[in-house]
Amino acid sequence: MRTLTQPGPIANPRIASVAGDAASLLYRLEPNQTLLSAITAPLIQAGMQGAAIEITGGRFSELAYVIPAMPQDNTHVAYFSETHKPEGIQKLDFATATFGWRDGA
Repeated sequence: MRTLTQPGPIANPRIASVAGDAASLLYRLEPNQTLLSAITAPLIQAGMQGAAIEITGGRFSELAYVIPAMPQDNTHVAYFSETHKPEGIQKLDFATATFGWRDGA
């Protein structure tokens, strides 16, 4: 089994928790946008700072994605595969995403 070691200093505290209000936002992804823009624009417009997103159903005329993969060397603790670009219409059953800001970006 391979051991992954996070490069850099250990954060202190390791976990920061803050109180906040929860909200639910239901919306359809607008066509002819990148997936990133279609997901994030309504969240930004609603003034949300972070979100756990569930996406159910849909079709994509163009889809490009990566999946988690082992890094090629020890300079990264996590890495991603080459970009996958399947041909034709792609059907989505279910997906999740995480949205948020860190250090203003």
